[in-house]
Amino acid sequence: MKILVVGGWQLALVTAVGLAHRGNTVFLLPESNNDAEQLRKGRMPVEEPGLRDLFEEHTRSTRLTISDLSKFEDWDFDVVWFAIDTPVDDKDRANTQCVMNFQLEVLLRLSSSTTVICSSQLPVGSTRALLQAAQKQGCHINNYVVIPENLRLGLGLESFLNPDRLVVGIDHEETKIKVLPLLTQLTDKLFFMNIESAEMVKHALNSFLGLSIVFANEVAGICERFGADAHDVFGAVRADSRVGPRAYLRPGQAFSGGTLARDLVYLSAFQRETNVVNDLFGEIVRLNQAHSEWTLQILRAELGSLKGRRVLVAGLTYKTGTNTLRRSGMQETISTMSNEKAIIYALVEDSQQIDTSSIPGVMSVAPESLFGISVDAIVIGLSASKSLDLLNAFAKKCPENILIVDPNALLRDQKGLNHARIKSVGMKSLAPLASDDA
Repeated sequence: MKILVVGGWQLALVTAVGLAHRGNTVFLLPESNNDAEQLRKGRMPVEEPGLRDLFEEHTRSTRLTISDLSKFEDWDFDVVWFAIDTPVDDKDRANTQCVMNFQLEVLLRLSSSTTVICSSQLPVGSTRALLQAAQKQGCHINNYVVIPENLRLGLGLESFLNPDRLVVGIDHEETKIKVLPLLTQLTDKLFFMNIESAEMVKHALNSFLGLSIVFANEVAGICERFGADAHDVFGAVRADSRVGPRAYLRPGQAFSGGTLARDLVYLSAFQRETNVVNDLFGEIVRLNQAHSEWTLQILRAELGSLKGRRVLVAGLTYKTGTNTLRRSGMQETISTMSNEKAIIYALVEDSQQIDTSSIPGVMSVAPESLFGISVDAIVIGLSASKSLDLLNAFAKKCPENILIVDPNALLRDQKGLNHARIKSVGMKSLAPLASDDA
């Protein structure tokens, strides 16, 4: 099939590369000509496992072509797939208008027979609004499909090529027949429903995941008060067949990155429009924001003023397996520490390709230089999971009573840290988490 993928960040890149890898001829259209030019030069805005290799392979073979609006004269595509990552501000409010405007600009160039798929993260009702705007300008799209984005940053390519399932929103049976040959390239686990139901699936799923994380952290706070181990508690909860081992019930950092919160903010806004007294979705956001201060509260309680304190931070990125710092919780924590005049070292392994220049006051430390610094505290983010052996070795050489702030209890099974004060969410004591006795 000849497919146009519209967008220029993770969602569009993964979609375009994945479709090319399935044997389609794909054109990728970023929102700006500058983004297109950067991609032609091989400068990808985000790294994912396997993404660069397949991107280079398929651009060399011309199965994947990077273009821009000025390049197109022939808009004869079998499928146009909108895959724009909807931007959010520092309050997790989405700028949907810029996405809608660009999608409308593309729609007006298409014939009515083109099959259009939308995976851009837009609020329920957006599809109807977009199609109505197009119709007012004489554009009638007969086959419009909504497939809510379900990529996991850091596992994007794998989750696109091998999805758990695809939710497919359509208006007509004829649309289902047209889109089936493409979708079955990815999976035969297809859930068909109307467009509004498909739009709501994304909101409901992300809100449930956000609720699960907040629930686990709220219970963890009570565990800390009474000396219960929240990680043992939720290990038992997840073992219940009504819950499941993959449930998002693991005490730790607050959720960040703008993805879960974006959908919660959408639903909270809908609630406020109807004057609902108890806004569950807004409360989830509020509780999560309060919990995002946990690491800073521990540092201040144990170290006092952070001015002049030397802190090693590991796990800067939003997710393991990617280099993006987009709205990562650790980035926001570092920013506050910097404002309080802490001296911050950031562990960055070469393979991560993380640009820390966007975080003021941070000194990058490569693994080979790590043992040349001394610190008052170590802060371990969730995405540091692949650096635990290195961090353990460094911590063993730190002075007696070194503070390790490990909200996700990643060091729980590490040995040889009896000399350290380790603090994790849901665990009362700063005593060692692991004994030297094997």
